[in-house]
Amino acid sequence: MNRHIANIRKFKRGLFTISVDAYEEPNLDLSFDTDGETRTEIEHGRLTPFCVKASLSMLGYELASDYLGNCIYKTPRDFMDHVGIRIIERAESAKRHGTIHFGSYFHDMVSNVIRDGRGETATLLTKLQATKLRTT
Repeated sequence: MNRHIANIRKFKRGLFTISVDAYEEPNLDLSFDTDGETRTEIEHGRLTPFCVKASLSMLGYELASDYLGNCIYKTPRDFMDHVGIRIIERAESAKRHGTIHFGSYFHDMVSNVIRDGRGETATLLTKLQATKLRTT
């Protein structure tokens, strides 16, 4: 894994910890930047390129992870755009559609590791229950 830049968010629920971290982007792709504006903003420090790792662990054992590369924001914390920044848009979406049709990469990644972690936890529990231990 590349150089750690920042922890974007970490939260604990019982035995579980979800961590979302920013790492140095090893393969920056600016092919979309036809006018060079994004490259200039990065070179002047006004934008930060990074990749993101979201992980779910239980008692320090990683159960699931998800990665997203080529993220470009002012700061890694801005990747967590669903918290506070888009409240009005989320409320309008809920009003129009009866549910929220508005997401973010952050939300998707956290949802992915929770889903995958649940599956891994179920698999581990099944294996533990099937394990026979003897003392001899």
